Amino acid sequence: MNVNDESNNAASGVVQSEPNAPTQAVASALAVVHREVSDASGAAQSEPNSDASGAALSELKAQLIEERKKQVINLVMRQTDYTHEEAVAKLSQWDHNYLAVIKEYMNPNFKEKPDFVTCSGFSLKLGFIYSLITAR
Repeated sequence: MNVNDESNNAASGVVQSEPNAPTQAVASALAVVHREVSDASGAAQSEPNSDASGAALSELKAQLIEERKKQVINLVMRQTDYTHEEAVAKLSQWDHNYLAVIKEYMNPNFKEKPDFVTCSGFSLKLGFIYSLITAR
């Protein structure tokens, strides 16, 4: 997408969302928290951890965490053929590391290292010559 496409989309009112953009519910929660902080009195602004703003922030944090979990589950489901339940189970098995879940799906033995080391012909020849020189 070039700059002209972005300006055309902005002029036509089309907004393209990023894959990790927050949903409408989280965006509205952010707006509420921002409004509460900006409308608060001077005493509340000097104490950012007051009860009202602290509760709103903890609620917002919980919503963001839940949204992120949903996004990770959907990512695993798109990259594999796991169902929702299987994706949740695999994520909990791998401590919510979605890369490990996908790697395990692609290659169940991805953690194991191969027993052999491959060397090129040049390396073998060079090693042989080195062993001849040092074997005096």
